[in-house]
Amino acid sequence: MIHQHSFTEGYQAETFFRKLAESNGYTISVASSNQNIKEHWDLEIQKEGERYKVDVKAAKRNHRRDTNVQNQFIWVEFRNVRGEGGWLYGKADLIAFEIENEFWLVKRTSLVDLVDKLVDKSQLATNASEALYRIYTRHGRYDQISKIQTTDLNPIIWQKWTKLFMPK
Repeated sequence: MIHQHSFTEGYQAETFFRKLAESNGYTISVASSNQNIKEHWDLEIQKEGERYKVDVKAAKRNHRRDTNVQNQFIWVEFRNVRGEGGWLYGKADLIAFEIENEFWLVKRTSLVDLVDKLVDKSQLATNASEALYRIYTRHGRYDQISKIQTTDLNPIIWQKWTKLFMPK
């Protein structure tokens, strides 16, 4: 089932990111279920007096029915499936996108500014393939999502963490 794949991939990305953060000298606190769902963050990382709440995003498919993930586009969420504020407006300081063999970390507020410039919220997409820089709502859901090109993140990348190894 594709939804199970998405859940598993998300969990694996979070686990990999956590272990990578620990190998980079960060201490980790895991969000409670409520913080994860309502505040939209997965982990809090801390090092040398700096602390960041991070929402980890696994590589995504272009369409839910696709077999493989892709790295050309990033999906962003304005409203979640319940119609509430999406992860773009959560309490995370950083969003960590899994891109091939790296995690690209961007400040969430910088991402909001970027997406506000790129996405035409007056243009609605009728299917996922039309969602580039347009608002798309999946059938039977209340979400509002859009996709941007991964390369659009280049000017706002805070850090890149390379996945040189598979942490245990």
